[in-house]
Order: sequence, then structure tokens, then C-alpha cells
Amino acid sequence: MFISVFDIFKIGIGPSSSHTVGPMVAVHRYLERVRGLAGAEMQTARLTVTLHGSLAFTGKGHATDKAVCLGLLGATPDTLDPNQVDTMLEDLQRAKLLNVPGLPTLQFDPETDVIFDYGPSLPLHANGMTFHLLGAAGEIIDTFVYYSIGGGFVVSEAELRKTTNEPVNELAAQDVPFPFATARQMLEMGAEAGLSIAEMKLCNECCDKSREDVEAGIDRLWSAMDQSIRYSPRWIESEAARCRDLSKTHS
Repeated sequence: MFISVFDIFKIGIGPSSSHTVGPMVAVHRYLERVRGLAGAEMQTARLTVTLHGSLAFTGKGHATDKAVCLGLLGATPDTLDPNQVDTMLEDLQRAKLLNVPGLPTLQFDPETDVIFDYGPSLPLHANGMTFHLLGAAGEIIDTFVYYSIGGGFVVSEAELRKTTNEPVNELAAQDVPFPFATARQMLEMGAEAGLSIAEMKLCNECCDKSREDVEAGIDRLWSAMDQSIRYSPRWIESEAARCRDLSKTHS
């Protein structure tokens, strides 16, 4: 199927698309699911999130537990201000409560309700997350699993099974002007249409967005990349060293 440039390149807090960005996305998907459960607003009292496989074993190093908490606090990967992270997590640690729009106040202790399962991975993928929604007496109201499959992509069990079973070269499913499954097909299309790869890609992107929106989105991606390079400690130190060298040269 067609994959947009905005699916491949995502703005998000690091250090990992699969272990940090993905879990935040999974949290938002689950909260949307919970809002749709009949009667959930009258019953729910507590939420827990269990990390399986690689999300458990490398979760601390990749800040997966923090990503889960930030997602539950309403943060999204592409809009979160990194300077607010510590304050948000400290407030949650003190309150141990979640105020999710559309749901009653939920009990949530970051120390005990983000659970690291160091046993076997879930069957479909190494990066599994199990959500449990609990009632006032501790009874399980809902259980649901998401997988963070890399690149910030998140799928349910049903979606992952469907994707695994679909034919790889199914071009009919790509509802874009220039669908291709191989590089050969892409080059043949370009030669026939008299367009470059970039021009074909732009046509595909503009199927559900205006050209102005596509170009603005690409500019935003580039700006985020540029800022992350320019304001990294290593870059700042290298620029400072360069300025010192220039100063010595001209003194």
C-alpha cells in the first residue's frame, strides 16, 4: 500500500521510533478505544500498561515507560515540548491520577502501573503492549494489545495479522496516480509519464492533501531535522570551537 513521506519521516521525542514514539501513539489509540466502550465512563477506575519483549527489556533505556506516561497525559510525539517532560512526569508521580478527556479520573501510579514483563514476547511481534482497564473493585473491564512495529507505526493484533497475510505486490490497493511495488515499476512509470521520481511522489502525496499542505509539511519536517542538528550539544561545541579558531586566526 502507499506509504506517505509523512509516515516515513515523523517528528517525535527520542530516542526511538519503536520504543518511544510508538508507545505514545499506542496510548492515544487505546484511549480512543476506551471512549467508545459502552458504559466505560461509569465503571472505569484504573489503567495499567504492560510492556512485553523488547519494550520491557530495553524500555528503561529507551524511556518507554516515560513515553507511556506522557501519552496518558495527553502529549503527542510531534507536539510535545521536551522542556516540559520532567515537570509533567513529576506532577503525575505526585498526583497518581489521570484526567483523560471523556473519561472519569483514573488511578495511575507510574511506578506500579507501567509493568515490565521480562518473560517471553507476545506471539506476533517483539514490541507488544497490553492495556488493562480496571473497575473500582479491580475487575478487568477491557484488555487490548497493540504492537509498535517500528518507525512509529502501531497496529492491533487484527491489523498485524491482516498485514502479514496480504500479498506484497497488490498494486490495486494503492489508490494513487503512480502505484508501484518495485523499483523497476517505478522507473517504467517515470519513463512513460515523463516525470522524475520526486514528481511522481508529489503527485501521490497530493491525493488527499493540497500541494500547499504537502510542501508546508515537508518544510516542517526539514525544520525539525535542522533544529535537532543545530541545537545538539555536539554541534554547539563544534561551532564554538570553530569560532575560537577563527578568532585566533584574525587576532
